[in-house]
Amino acid sequence: MARYNGDVRHSDPRRILVMMLGDIGDLLLATPALRLLRDRYPAACIVAMTKPTTVRVLEGTGLVDGFLPVDKHLFDRPAATLRPAVLLRLLRSVSEMRRQRFDAVVLLHHLVTWWGTLKFAGLSLASGARLRAGLDNGRGVFLTHRAVDRGFDAAHESTYWLRVVAAMPGGRPARQPLAEPDRPIFNLTDEAQDRADALLRSRGLTPGDRMLAIHPGSGAYSVARRWFPDRFAVVADTLAERHGLRVVLLGNADERELADQVAGQMRRPAANLAGCTALDELAGVLRRCALLVGNDSGVAHMAAAVGTPVAAIFGPFNHNTWHPLGNSLVVRVSPALPCMPCVNRGFKRGYPEGCPPRYCLQEVTPEMVVAAAEALLDTAPKAVATSGRRT
Repeated sequence: MARYNGDVRHSDPRRILVMMLGDIGDLLLATPALRLLRDRYPAACIVAMTKPTTVRVLEGTGLVDGFLPVDKHLFDRPAATLRPAVLLRLLRSVSEMRRQRFDAVVLLHHLVTWWGTLKFAGLSLASGARLRAGLDNGRGVFLTHRAVDRGFDAAHESTYWLRVVAAMPGGRPARQPLAEPDRPIFNLTDEAQDRADALLRSRGLTPGDRMLAIHPGSGAYSVARRWFPDRFAVVADTLAERHGLRVVLLGNADERELADQVAGQMRRPAANLAGCTALDELAGVLRRCALLVGNDSGVAHMAAAVGTPVAAIFGPFNHNTWHPLGNSLVVRVSPALPCMPCVNRGFKRGYPEGCPPRYCLQEVTPEMVVAAAEALLDTAPKAVATSGRRT
């Protein structure tokens, strides 16, 4: 494969490695940037470096040509690299990068911590790629092409990644890359939809039913994002009674007990599918629903990807950075508490564990969430739904 033979500012890359080692929601929010990358360099071979558990997010989308799976959790901490088994696996990943002779690395991560910066700088340089594009907050000295990182508050994640791709040289001209994209991209196959429909029928539901999806979980990264099960139950009952909706509870296997708590406090029946769906089946169930009400999580971004409206409840995390794309509403207390957000604020990672009382989520009432949900059911335009703080 051709290599750069001079100025990286004017040579189109032939093999591009895109580093994105986040979770499901992170990858979904990167898909608009991958589409732009594909549009700008249609002849390039694009390989995604992802966690093994998130490969399915991009399969079948046509956005990438291959995968380089890396379990980043093995070296999340500096001391882990001292373990021979971890070091060996890391060296194998570096060897595979070198073997594939990448012309360019596109880094879709913020350089927040010193260890994270060192990891991504090391991987980028070890790839041997002459072109290295990413966000720069002052730590990106190893990058050859940069988009300015103005902090988590300044732009949505998808917008930042579009800017990174737009900063790359050559290729086709970017077509208005700085606008917020409509929604993420996910390949939901007919076979996966059939399996999802079969699962719904096994619980007494049909694809023709008008369904409300409730996701009371938040994934493993931060349980501090979780609103309260009793309040989810109130919202589910209210919307089901007012709008004739059948309720479906969603989540992974670890969230089954949490979904059981919601179901146990509801007056109306609910189908608890938590732990019963693979990723593509989850997408198929969400596609059949009129609305998702849930926390800030990958499930919310998946709903947006398949075109389902989302009422997303935010507290500790930065809604400017992470709100779902597409037809969505953010529900959060307004005016914001002085401590909000305590995660992804400015240039700091913050405190994913939040505070034990979770005051920001206590201030979100069922009435606020119902109002946002009904606005979406009435096809109201996208906005941020807020309500005054209780005294």
